[in-house]
Amino acid sequence: MITIGSLFSGYGGLDRGITQGLAVLGHRSRVVWHAEKDPYARAVLARHWPTVRCYEDVHDIDATTTRPRLIGGGFPCQDLSIAGKRAGIDGARSGLWSQYERIVRVLLPDLVFVENVPELLRYLGRVLGPLAALGYD
Repeated sequence: MITIGSLFSGYGGLDRGITQGLAVLGHRSRVVWHAEKDPYARAVLARHWPTVRCYEDVHDIDATTTRPRLIGGGFPCQDLSIAGKRAGIDGARSGLWSQYERIVRVLLPDLVFVENVPELLRYLGRVLGPLAALGYD
């Protein structure tokens, strides 16, 4: 059983994609927690995953959080996207990458799945460097 922790979950589309993709590969999986700030998205998550804990703030995820085998999610892209103000990976929203990295460092899942806009390529070293230092290739 591959357990999944979902960061910046939105309405759960990526979670569905990961679980369905794992099923195609012959793996059973289940989401053990979500992290989502938006109240509407949280309501959608609660409807589709009524028994799964949903953290409202990623800062609340720590070493006491259930360790999943896979952490997946797409941290906010507004500061990276060409549609935004281009504040970069240290912007107010996209700067939440640092929390994603912290959570991976604390929980050390077997697998990490990061999703974002193509402009993330400009900051690939800032994302892949810390992950590689933790042993993720």
